[in-house]
Amino acid sequence: MFGLEEEKEKSALPAFDLEKDLMGPEKVQKLKEYKELIITRSESLKNALRTGENKEEFTTSEIVLNGYSALQQVIERITR
Repeated sequence: MFGLEEEKEKSALPAFDLEKDLMGPEKVQKLKEYKELIITRSESLKNALRTGENKEEFTTSEIVLNGYSALQQVIERITR
C-alpha cells in the first residue's frame, strides 16, 4: 500500500556472488578498473560487429557483448 510493496520487492533480490565479493569501500578501485575494462572491451566488440569482422563468430560476439552489458549492470547496482 502506498508504494511500500516495491521496497520489499527490491530488498528481496538476492545478491550475486560477484556483488558479495566486490562490496565495501576498499573495493572501489577494483570496481573502477573493471568498469573501464568492460567499457573498452564492449566498445571493441561493438565496432567489430558493426564492421562485419569475423562473420563466423558473430553470434559468439553477441553473446559476449550481452555478458559484458549484464556485468556492467551488476557493477552499477553495486555502486549505488
